[in-house]
Amino acid sequence: MRQERSSYGTDDLCRLFGRSRQAYYERSRYVAATSVEEDTILSLVREVRKDFPRMGARKLPVCLKPKFEAMHLQTGRDAFIELLYRNFMLVHKVKNRRKTTFSNHWRHKYLNLTSGYAPAAPNRLWVSDITYSCYAPTAYLTL
Repeated sequence: MRQERSSYGTDDLCRLFGRSRQAYYERSRYVAATSVEEDTILSLVREVRKDFPRMGARKLPVCLKPKFEAMHLQTGRDAFIELLYRNFMLVHKVKNRRKTTFSNHWRHKYLNLTSGYAPAAPNRLWVSDITYSCYAPTAYLTL
């Protein structure tokens, strides 16, 4: 608005929006200082993420605490997480889904011999299935 109407001064525009000139200048200095701090924090996070790309937002401040203290930077946990969220730097959880059946493999697949067969009496058709588990059975010792 100021660029369109150069005849309006800062004082007039501040009164128009219900703010004082002092508040306007304090806010502009605050925004400039916080943007420098945020850029510094984000660069430190990128530096750590080179070595630990999956480090989450709760461990990062603990890891960066000595650097924050050396640079006199202070940020809370929630503000730090919000900063990472705004800059798309949060690490998303990887869903660990166990696959039990993968039929599209390269190995030999046996034909279905029971298709089209209708058993006439009980115990005429037996079927089994082998399910592989990724975990070995746990043995419990009792003393």
